[in-house]
This record gives sequence, structure tokens and C-alpha cells, in this order.
Amino acid sequence: MNFQKQNITNYNLYDTAVDNMFIAEYMATAPGDYVKAYLLALMYADLNVPCTNESLARELGITVEEVLLAWNHWEKLGLILKKYPDPENRLRYTVEFLNIREARFGKARASSEHKPGSVKLTDQELAQLYRDIEAITGRLFEGREMQEIVSWLTDYSIAPDVILLCYKYCMRNRKTSKYRYVGAVLKDWVQQGLRTVADVEQHLENTDARHFLHKRILKALGFSRNATEEERRIIDTWFDELDYDIERVLEACRKTSGISNPNINYINSVLTSWKREEKGETGSGDSESLYKRVMDLYEKERTNNEIRTRENLDQVFQKAPRVRDILREMREASYRMSKAMLMGVNGQDAVLREQETIDGLLLEKETLLQENGFPLDITETVFTCKECKDSGLLESGERCPCFKEKAERLLSEAS
Repeated sequence: MNFQKQNITNYNLYDTAVDNMFIAEYMATAPGDYVKAYLLALMYADLNVPCTNESLARELGITVEEVLLAWNHWEKLGLILKKYPDPENRLRYTVEFLNIREARFGKARASSEHKPGSVKLTDQELAQLYRDIEAITGRLFEGREMQEIVSWLTDYSIAPDVILLCYKYCMRNRKTSKYRYVGAVLKDWVQQGLRTVADVEQHLENTDARHFLHKRILKALGFSRNATEEERRIIDTWFDELDYDIERVLEACRKTSGISNPNINYINSVLTSWKREEKGETGSGDSESLYKRVMDLYEKERTNNEIRTRENLDQVFQKAPRVRDILREMREASYRMSKAMLMGVNGQDAVLREQETIDGLLLEKETLLQENGFPLDITETVFTCKECKDSGLLESGERCPCFKEKAERLLSEAS
């Protein structure tokens, strides 16, 4: 005897299990369209029926953009996971629905197991951290920088002093204070197990910039060993006496591609020859490096642009005084949002409220600017190059194309 069960072909005759925690804690505070997208997609996932963001949008009568925003919202709350088939393409992904209880309580257990020293700051301590960072960078915070700082504290469980040290390190060694770059350096430290100032300082002492340059050059020549004392002395002259940067030295290393036995002495002869040629072309006995002259240009541009930024703000404040208050209120709301983020799930409502406040202030500011005939970006900091923000370095740490343009212009003017 065989037993069979009739297949149900009408989706409406099935049940979709929705966790009570979703209804009680997440549904009420979420935008209605986000809830609809979540529930409809959850139904299709339970039924193992393929669907797309476009089909969800059509069924719900909303835009595809609203569906994508819904996934961003639920991802931030830890209810779904985006999976990228191609890591390089962040626009294409599948959505995996996570177990809400595991996401809520399992994550908390993992956090307590792997992050025993969770950092909790008082309002005064957080405010002091912000002031210290502004003192180091010599500028006001950018965009979501304050919120990012809070996420570093909570996600990495590191002391504020480590964050301050990272800003100092990036300013001193990389000549940049961009928070995304600082965050990348900080993440690398944490991944290496460096969570205290002592750990980081010991690491920097062992792997300082010059040691990295020595290793990088030998690697370009095909060696995996450390440099000898004499090789280190010769390599150091390329940077200290010839004033070359690492890109120029690596260019000389590529000249050895046809050499059977590449060595430091050969590279030294190439670089020394280049330096003589450069001095002959420019006719200048000035020992000032091209690098320094380019960086001087950036410094002048930053100074001039700071003046232009202040003039723009003064002009706006004179015609639309309310804009000054709006900018202040936006900074205050951003500060409150960063404090709320420290509270985790308990602070989510406050984060959403502050974000709505910021969005409303931004809309009010744009309206006032338009009414008074100002471009919408007139209150932003002026930069000659928006890619590197007049620092010569991109967020990836690579040199900005405008650096080469400035160098070529200086050489052309000197010839």
C-alpha cells in the first residue's frame, strides 16, 4: 500500500511562521512598506518560490528603491543577511532571513564571549573623545564620522585611547584624517589582535614605515628575506637624500625585469642617474624635493579653500541667518544619535528620531539656500580636488591623480 498527500498549489492555503518577537519589537517601529516587503518575501522564502525586488515592488505597489531601503533597514537590525555572489558587485545580492531569536540572543552571547571588555562611555567621556579628535584633526566632524566612532567603540571593544592613537598615526604617517581611512587602519589593528595602546605601540615599533619600505623593495626584486644592514643604509639614502617616494623606487625596480641578478646596487645606480638628469633638466641646484613642493601646493590650496569656505558661510549667514542655527542643530542631533547608538537595540528608536530630525533640518537648509539663490553645496568645505580633499591621498591610501598633475606642472614651470 502506498500513501500519498495531495499537493497544495494555492499559496494562500499555506501558513507562514512569523516570530512573535518580530511583531512585538520590530514591526511597530518600522515603516509600513518595510514590514510588507519583509513579510511577503518571507512567505515566498518559506514556499521556496523565486521572487525579485521588482516583483515584490509590483505586488506591493511601491518602488524598487523602497524595497532596497527595506533590506537595508532589516539588515541593520540583524534580521536578514545580504549574500553577494560577486563580492565586487555590491548591487546584486540575495537575502537570507535569519532566526530572530538567534540574531537577538545568540549575538548577545557571542558578543559577551568574544568581547568581554565592552566599552561603555558616559556622555561626558564621549564628548571629551570628540573634542580630542577635533583637536588632533584640526577640523569639524564629517558626515557620519561621529556615528562611526561609536561603532568602533562597540564593535571592536577598544578603549578611546586606541582611537585617538589611530587618528594621530594617520595624521603623522599618512597625512590624512579621513575617518574612513582611520577606520580601515583601526580594523586592521583589531584583526591583528591589537586592542590596547601598548599593543599598538609595540606593533608600530616592530613594523614601522621604514621597515615596510625595506621589505616592499626587496619583494619587488624577488626576495622574501629581510634587508641586510648595508642594504638598509643604501635604501634609506633613496628617501632621505635623493627625496624619492616609494612609487618612484618601485619604478626603478621594474627596470630589473631583464636582469638575471637584480640587486640593490643596480637600483641605486638607476635612481642616482635619474636624480642627476632631473637636476640637469630643471637647471636648479635647489635640493628641495619635488614631493615637498607638491605638498606645499596642497597646503596653500587648503589654506585658500578654508578662507573661501568661511567667506561662503559668512555670505549665507548674512542673507539667511537661520542656516547658522540649522548647522548647529544638525551637529547636536548627530551627537545625540551617536550616544543613542551606544545603547544598541534600546537606542534604535532614538537613532531613528534623530535621523528624521537631521533629514528635516537638511531639507529646511536646502529650501533656504534655494530661496536665497545659493547653490546647495555652498555650506560644504571647499576643496580643489574633491577626490582626495586636497591631501594628495585617496581613501584607499593610494596617491590621487591630481598629485601627478601638480608634479608635472612644477617640472614644466621649472624647465
